This record gives sequence, C-alpha cells and structure tokens, in this order.
Amino acid sequence: MLNNTWLVQRLNMPLKDSNFINPFNPSINSIPEKALKLLQTLFTIDYMGAAEFEFGAIPKSLSIILSNEFNFIPFRVTLEDKYTCYVYCKEEVKDEVVERVKELFKKNSSIRLKEYSNFRESYIKPVYQNTHYQAKTIGWLELDNNFFIFKTKELMNAWLKLIGKKEIEE
Repeated sequence: MLNNTWLVQRLNMPLKDSNFINPFNPSINSIPEKALKLLQTLFTIDYMGAAEFEFGAIPKSLSIILSNEFNFIPFRVTLEDKYTCYVYCKEEVKDEVVERVKELFKKNSSIRLKEYSNFRESYIKPVYQNTHYQAKTIGWLELDNNFFIFKTKELMNAWLKLIGKKEIEE
C-alpha cells in the first residue's frame, strides 16, 4: 500500500555544464559527487524551495530505489489516452502507482502536493504560463513512495543503462 503523495521532486533537463552543482540546493549535498555527476548527465534536481526537500529526502529515496531490497520495474503509462510517461517503481505496488500517476496528471487532481510539480503542464502548455518552464521539466521523483516518472522512453532507458538494468521494450 502506498503512502500519501506529498513530496514530488521536479527533474529538469541536464545542464550543458555537468560540473555545475546548484549551491542553493542543499538536498543534494549528501549525494556523493561522483554519483551526482552521473545523475546530472540525465537530469538536474530542481530547487523546490521547501525544507522537506532539503533534509535528506532525495538521497534517502534514491538509496531505496538503488538498493537490491526491492524489485523495481520500468513500464509505460498512458495519460488521458494521448500522453505517455514511463515509471520506475517497486513491482509489488505497480497497479497503485499507475493509479497515483494518473491522478497526479488530472487537471483537478485530488492529490495536494507540498510544491508545484509541473506534471500536467509539462505535457499541456497553458497559454498563460511561460512555456520555457514547462519545457525544461523532464521527470519527477516521488519521494513518499520512491518512484520515478520520466517523460520519455529515451530518458527511462538512459536511467536503466546508468544503473545497469535492461532497457524497456514496447
């Protein structure tokens, strides 16, 4: 059974300078530098501006995802019959995660988050918002239940390659 979703970390496009580490994002300070540089070839961890994200939630979630304690699996989720995302979660909670991801995507989602996730908007560009911001968000790390959501199959496969897992096939 899943915990309530409250903390969803935005993941942005990687920076051209993969040596740059955001000094205003203390949540990543406990991730070893070598591991952080590898992660930053795939995505950068967006500064969320809330203490809940800054005191070890990201490294804790990553360590659970990367441990061999659980069987994590990659799969595709269809959103509103026209959008696609790719999820990496514990196999035992796959069905619940699919429902959670679909609920997070809804325009009037019943899930209330600590900070704005930009999930729906990154797929559906509203005319009243800066489209550059939507374009740079490429994934999410759900910190309460330890799963990734990626916008593209390519990003999912890059993640799987980085951690030594077989690429997703469709």
